[in-house]
Amino acid sequence: MIVDEEKKTTGRSYKGAMATLVAAIGIFFTVYHVLYISGLVARARIFLYIPQHLAIHLGLILALVFLVVPYGKKSSRTKLHGMI
Repeated sequence: MIVDEEKKTTGRSYKGAMATLVAAIGIFFTVYHVLYISGLVARARIFLYIPQHLAIHLGLILALVFLVVPYGKKSSRTKLHGMI
């Protein structure tokens, strides 16, 4: 039996420019880490100290969490009110 129910998620689901922004941050996060771990960042003569790498990692994770996780139970799941 197939039931047509709306997916219940705890995170926000964006459309349009915000969806593109969230996807771009996620893709950049992944590509950055692959390049850093493989050593290609150092081969390009971009030398990062460990605290710099951790700061970039933390900043990207906090941006994604802020954009995807709503503030509370009654917060909108499709819009980021008051910020944009």
